[in-house]
Amino acid sequence: MNPNHRDPVQRLSCNRLFHSIFILLVIIILSGCTTSLKLQTDYDPETEARIRVYGFGPTFLFPGRSCYSANDENIISIKEDPLFVTRQRDIGMLRTGRIAISYHEYVIPANQPLTIVSMQGRGRRSLNWPPSNQASSTSNRTFCGPVAITFIPQPGEDYEAFFGTSWGRNRYCFIQLQHLTQISETHLKVEDVEHENAGLCP
Repeated sequence: MNPNHRDPVQRLSCNRLFHSIFILLVIIILSGCTTSLKLQTDYDPETEARIRVYGFGPTFLFPGRSCYSANDENIISIKEDPLFVTRQRDIGMLRTGRIAISYHEYVIPANQPLTIVSMQGRGRRSLNWPPSNQASSTSNRTFCGPVAITFIPQPGEDYEAFFGTSWGRNRYCFIQLQHLTQISETHLKVEDVEHENAGLCP
């Protein structure tokens, strides 16, 4: 028997072993990048609302604003680096069925505008640019945004925002905004929220 010849069954077993080790390493790395930060946050449902934001790209919240600016003093920077996955920020909102590596939850003022800005493949300096939802890509990266929307959260209500990209004939990115209504201890009703596009502050 040729000593350099490896039995097909043995070769298949080795391939499966290497594949399992690779998957395990990826899970460990991602888990380290997305550890959950559990917070005890004061919340007044008479004057405040809550929002959960998903997305891999840099995302920013502008409480009390119907526009956005890189120089806004009240900016909430959820993620600035387009290549780094930040850990989760959890304030105890009931989870929906959406699966994502990273999410962040915040208490926000109610009855006043909130602007959400998100992008892919770009960083904080993009907050100096006018909004754009047109997507483009290179051999290893995708670029889109900044995409910006604004709405007025209602007191005691929960919301969820998700940044997504469509790769149909017209490639574009978007922010999906939804309202969450608890109908039981473990179930939520999810509905789309009407919102407006936002732009740069004057």
